[in-house]
Amino acid sequence: HQVRLKSMSAPVDDSREKFLSQIAARVMDIDNIFQMKNALRGTGLQQFIEIVSIDVDAKKIYDILSKLALHNVDVVNFFNSRGGLPMAKCSDDYTVQREETADQVLKEGGGTFVEKTHVTMAHFSQLSQQKFRDTYGHLDGSSVSVSVTDLIIGETVSAFSVIVPKKTDGETPLDIPPLQNAYAHITIWFGKGESAARSNDLPTMVERGEAKRVMLEEGVQVSGKIGYWFI
Repeated sequence: HQVRLKSMSAPVDDSREKFLSQIAARVMDIDNIFQMKNALRGTGLQQFIEIVSIDVDAKKIYDILSKLALHNVDVVNFFNSRGGLPMAKCSDDYTVQREETADQVLKEGGGTFVEKTHVTMAHFSQLSQQKFRDTYGHLDGSSVSVSVTDLIIGETVSAFSVIVPKKTDGETPLDIPPLQNAYAHITIWFGKGESAARSNDLPTMVERGEAKRVMLEEGVQVSGKIGYWFI
């Protein structure tokens, strides 16, 4: 019976994968992601990958935003009505003129500016943990130069559109797998009660007249590094 029972049992790695996937499904319904961290702590399992991304310098991204605002009234009006541009992240040569007090902005639900700006390459809802490691493990820490082409501003979310190259930078370039998301972007702002993931819908929102695309005069190259985000 022992042999038969063993043959009916799933391999340890498969069991762990299934266990982690169940937790991942559950965390979709949990507001506080730290609960999942606590669930994994002390289990001896590998860290659970949330996303793999190209992480870029927020200061450079908000520099691009501030310079774009200098020449585009739509961008200025959009962010002024939502509390203004994040001055700590922007260039010194741009100052947002606004009369609202902090309390007024808070009441209007000014939203959140993303501090850890990045291009999501894949999310755990799209790939298994093993596929994550097999596909992107050798790229971890590699430098990549993405091109920022335009800004899309919607009522509750805003993002820069980017072009991701097919290869990494360096003397020995490595192939970069196609992004799992159809829209390559860097989310910069999302409104109160909204999710940054809503940025994936921005191109469709533009087609429907629900968002506006603001083109840069020319693409801006921004360097970043490929890395995992762990839950």
